[in-house]
Amino acid sequence: MRWISVAVSDPRQDVFFSHFELDYFAGVDPSSESINIAKKSRQKVDASNDCEVEYFYLKDFLPREQFDLVYCNGVFHHIGLDDRGEAMTIIYESLKSGGVFAFWENNPYSLPARYVMSRIPFDQDALMVWPSHARAMIRGVGFKPILTEYRFIFPRFIRWMRWSENLVCKLPIGAQYLVLAVK
Repeated sequence: MRWISVAVSDPRQDVFFSHFELDYFAGVDPSSESINIAKKSRQKVDASNDCEVEYFYLKDFLPREQFDLVYCNGVFHHIGLDDRGEAMTIIYESLKSGGVFAFWENNPYSLPARYVMSRIPFDQDALMVWPSHARAMIRGVGFKPILTEYRFIFPRFIRWMRWSENLVCKLPIGAQYLVLAVK
């Protein structure tokens, strides 16, 4: 499997290497600082498979329609409105026909998500992406959205309620939302 992760500074990305049989992993990010963090983090991980790993600055990444999956979480609210279309086009052109795009973003309908973002210094200038706008961007480059779900509804202090999240995932109450689309 060939996988792209858009936004690479999260050290939890290493789960990709331990839980999936990847042949190739491309970490793509609009921030060169995030790429440097990811490279340092990756050097500390002992990869047990022969997965080839490369990192790219988003604007330097050359899509080649060779990837099976693109995973993007919490990136587009850091990309300026004028640059979002270009970023979405790069993602679209990276996927093979039938490839899957998992687009996650913080939910503007969620007051807890807004509160958390207001307290994070690097989110001060962020422009949240409304789910309808996300779906329009995704459709606009040629993807076919197949579902939209809202997740991370119940915080830790009521985690015993998380079993019910599947019952209400269509309601815009989760801290994040997912738009899953196919090329």
